Amino acid sequence: MAATSHAPNPKPTLQLLKETNNNGAYSIREVFNELGVARDVLGGKSYVFYDLLIRACCELKRVEEGKGVYWFMESLGIKPNVVTYNTIIHGYFSRGRVEGARMIFDVMKCRG
Repeated sequence: MAATSHAPNPKPTLQLLKETNNNGAYSIREVFNELGVARDVLGGKSYVFYDLLIRACCELKRVEEGKGVYWFMESLGIKPNVVTYNTIIHGYFSRGRVEGARMIFDVMKCRG
């Protein structure tokens, strides 16, 4: 996953995340744990992993798990960026969950 995340196109990483989750090889929690290790190894660029994982969760219609990735990311001291927020907001809207999208938007506004 670390190697594919540095590619200019995120599609290979997204595909890998989706297939890993769909075939039951790893749970989202196990991927979280691996990302924690990757963060220590790669340093500041590790937010890319979390953004991709959030996007994969949203594309798999598992927006709540994507939001969990967001909170987990913050708990590690990784500051979400506009991509992070937009991905979660889009995930909520695509599921017809306007209230969830609004909550994330309000959090984004408060944090600048």
